[in-house]
Amino acid sequence: MSKHHPENNSVVFSFRKGLYVPFFYKGHQIVVHNASFTPREKIWVDDELRVNRWSLSMDSTQVIEVSGEQLILTYGWTKGMASYFLTVKNGNETVYEMTYPFNDNNESSKLSIVVSLLIGGLAGYFGIQLLLGLF
Repeated sequence: MSKHHPENNSVVFSFRKGLYVPFFYKGHQIVVHNASFTPREKIWVDDELRVNRWSLSMDSTQVIEVSGEQLILTYGWTKGMASYFLTVKNGNETVYEMTYPFNDNNESSKLSIVVSLLIGGLAGYFGIQLLLGLF
């Protein structure tokens, strides 16, 4: 079992831990993780952290090497944050693709509120810093 996601290799979302998207490519387990309360993105290959970065973008593209091949991972949120997508390509060939729609219990609405509050808080913080001349 990987220490970064559950054993069943299904997409897992929680407001506390974020979104985990595990999948397999040529016998290697790849896990894409987006944190909930920070713009942190992580990608593990066989429990080895390969990507660990901050991004305020609604979607990202990362290139990782797996089994000597370069995989292009494009992932993020659809408009309105109604769903999350992940597309993995090896050259022009799509080797994995998924969309995780948020269900009817308003997970999407809750997530939109959390992200809006985070962005608003950051904007307010930097605005005050600029007004006070601290930048």
